[in-house]
Amino acid sequence: PRKSKHGDILEVHYDGTLLHPRKNDFIISEKSSRRMTAHDLIMSGKSAHHSNSASHDTMEEKETIKKFDSSREREVPFYFTVGVSEVIKGWDMGMLGMCIGEKRKLIIPSNLAYGEVGAGLDVPGGATLIFEV
Repeated sequence: PRKSKHGDILEVHYDGTLLHPRKNDFIISEKSSRRMTAHDLIMSGKSAHHSNSASHDTMEEKETIKKFDSSREREVPFYFTVGVSEVIKGWDMGMLGMCIGEKRKLIIPSNLAYGEVGAGLDVPGGATLIFEV
């Protein structure tokens, strides 16, 4: 199957939630100047895929605390061009290489999302986000 690449227009549905850290889970952080791959942002359960371009920091286990957005609930897909900064950096990185019909869970630290500023009233500064796409 064809994988998404820079410049592709993607049509996706997603649920976005805020995370609260707890013990025994991982979150990915960008520790080098190299670009993270899509697999660097995909996490499932207590394991994470890794590559040479990102490292894992052991964090406290996460618990979902609040859904802040959902295209599924609106029943309207979200369209964007991948890799051209139309969306948060974590989405641009995490959606590269995605195939039609594929599902991904992206756990995105604040530095690859909305940073210390946050986004409106729903996403506070410093928030780690999880998207099921």
